[in-house]
Amino acid sequence: MRYQRLFAVEIRHAYLGGERCGDLGVEPSPECTSALLGHRLVARPRVGGIEVFAPLDAQRQPFVPLAAGLQLRFDLRVRKPEFAGYTDSSAWAHLAHPTWRGSGSGGGELELGEGEVDEHGRAPPRFRQSPDLLGALVIAGVGASWLASPPTFALTLASPSLRWIYYLTTTRQSLDTPRIEDGEPDRGLSFTGEPLSPDNVDPGTDPLGSRLLARDPARSCFRLISAEPLALSRTPRRGLALHLGLELLIGELPNPSIRDFTTLTLEPDAEPQVSLYRVLEY
Repeated sequence: MRYQRLFAVEIRHAYLGGERCGDLGVEPSPECTSALLGHRLVARPRVGGIEVFAPLDAQRQPFVPLAAGLQLRFDLRVRKPEFAGYTDSSAWAHLAHPTWRGSGSGGGELELGEGEVDEHGRAPPRFRQSPDLLGALVIAGVGASWLASPPTFALTLASPSLRWIYYLTTTRQSLDTPRIEDGEPDRGLSFTGEPLSPDNVDPGTDPLGSRLLARDPARSCFRLISAEPLALSRTPRRGLALHLGLELLIGELPNPSIRDFTTLTLEPDAEPQVSLYRVLEY
């Protein structure tokens, strides 16, 4: 029996440069599995998406006629915990049951909205009990006409913008404050550096800086903060160099890891800002 693709879903992520994101999987929900079996449809998970195929009869129509108004509901399941670190969830943080919807033979970008909730505004129990379930994905109006030109639906995810902080602890004795210079000045990246001491740092405003000071009081400690939040990207930002006076300390600074988060309060009475950090010892 010959099968023809009916539609596809692709998940792409800005952190990956627009490439497919394999850390978020698309799986048929229990009700979707029943609908697929009833129509003899086949769902094939792909890296960063899923494809659905229909068996064809001799007239190249679905072997089992598709029900009018057929709707297929899929689960979005987080595969790796790192996904949360490089994904901007602000678009759905206020939703109890985030649901992305698509319909029509033209495919295109899925629309985000609230999904099924109970009278108390809560998501179905299955989602509340499974922390790796991000939400749902619904494809509505699935029809045999889609076989002529199978649509592709897209879910495009953004990455957050966070400040970068470099902490330098050093035994070097210098009157200069370290500085970061960008080898690609057109990018507009800049960092502000300052020495840390118990007089200007406390655990409430800079918990990591305070711990570094207490860990080795004999070493000088400096904090260098990006002037603006930077969008997270898997592609390293190269060309950043660390200088102390006339001396080049590190010619190619490694980027902070997406696994290393801290908080920093920049102004009195301001909210703590989540930031990425990297500790340098020299």
